[in-house]
Amino acid sequence: MPAPDNHPQTIDSFYGSGDVRSWLKKLPLSCRRVNGNQVVSLSDLIQVMDRALTGDAAMFVEKNALLGQIVDQADDLTATVENLVLFESTLQDHFDIKAVVEVARLAHDGLFRNVVQGDGESLDAYHGRFLSIYLGRGGSDKPVTLGSTWPTSAYTIGSLERQ
Repeated sequence: MPAPDNHPQTIDSFYGSGDVRSWLKKLPLSCRRVNGNQVVSLSDLIQVMDRALTGDAAMFVEKNALLGQIVDQADDLTATVENLVLFESTLQDHFDIKAVVEVARLAHDGLFRNVVQGDGESLDAYHGRFLSIYLGRGGSDKPVTLGSTWPTSAYTIGSLERQ
């Protein structure tokens, strides 16, 4: 789908390194300038973000099913506020180097940054953001089945009590 006329012709790309928060703040301003200081639609903003991603950032979005679904909704002009919040927060969670350093410093937080539901964030958006972070860190949302190879499955409560 060709970019509509209300998309900026030139915009800074994001490669996956650098200050993702600053880059995300500049995008709406660039879009407003092109549109006579009018706010652009959520779908247009997500489309602009997606098209400005290159390198590792583009690959991350391409491989993330949830973000791909959001881009598809934007292409269909049906993006929601929750889609925009989720798209931006997922990029920030994945590429914000300062936050990653902070996580390493705060060992008690493990691999996750603050994943508290934000003020005004819908439960669906929060769930999607949390799931994206979890899956991005190697987690799985598939149920675990314990087969016969599970080491503790050979034990019974009685045999454990005797030890």
